[in-house]
Amino acid sequence: MTALTLNLDAIVQLTDDAFFALCRANPEVKLERTAKGELIVMPPTGGETGNRNIKPSARLESWTEEDGSGLAFDSSTMFQLPNGAYRSPDAAWILLERWEVLSPKEREGFPPICPDFVVELRSPSDSLKTLQDKMHEYIDNDVRLGWLLNPQDRQVEIYRQGLVQIVTEEYTSKTCTKCGHVHQELGGAKKFSCPKCGYKLPRDWNGAFGIFLKALQDTASVTFNGNGAIVKLPGLVRCNVA
Repeated sequence: MTALTLNLDAIVQLTDDAFFALCRANPEVKLERTAKGELIVMPPTGGETGNRNIKPSARLESWTEEDGSGLAFDSSTMFQLPNGAYRSPDAAWILLERWEVLSPKEREGFPPICPDFVVELRSPSDSLKTLQDKMHEYIDNDVRLGWLLNPQDRQVEIYRQGLVQIVTEEYTSKTCTKCGHVHQELGGAKKFSCPKCGYKLPRDWNGAFGIFLKALQDTASVTFNGNGAIVKLPGLVRCNVA
């Protein structure tokens, strides 16, 4: 299923208050609103996408707990962007000092703030062009760093002010995501077993996390150690990926 975009101008004006009331009256439906006032009805995710979706949020939250300089948000959080759009990225992070400027009422509702960092994960039904336009919208509204995870094409698109960079999958399945060793003899094995540190996990999981770390390396400082990887995003967060 694909997202459904509705223009309701002929019957009703979807004001901020009306959109908030609509979302509260239909909590089981994921909705967004464009800057033009169009209503977007998002389809429910399938099992594979749901399993992928939870990983960026979980890892971002663990980073946030260790760093302490900001707050992480999951895919159910709706943000009101400066251009008037209401968006729910799959994962988001906001610098604590920016969040604390908001009033308790603003924090409780749909926060009128654009995150500093956003992640969008493409599902099988998502149009890549639509997600790319969404990422540009985030950047235009002062997001400092955005990742578009595209498992269908096995790549990550990195968005920053004035820069879009594509990261592909070369050597990610063969590289141990715990110690960084490249397993040249992996062949067609379905399970990754590092001959250096003994780390074991399904090959696809190791490859997916490897693409994630490769994206980090192109936007951050990444240093492998015995417990995982130390990551520092410029101006955003320092974290330990276990």
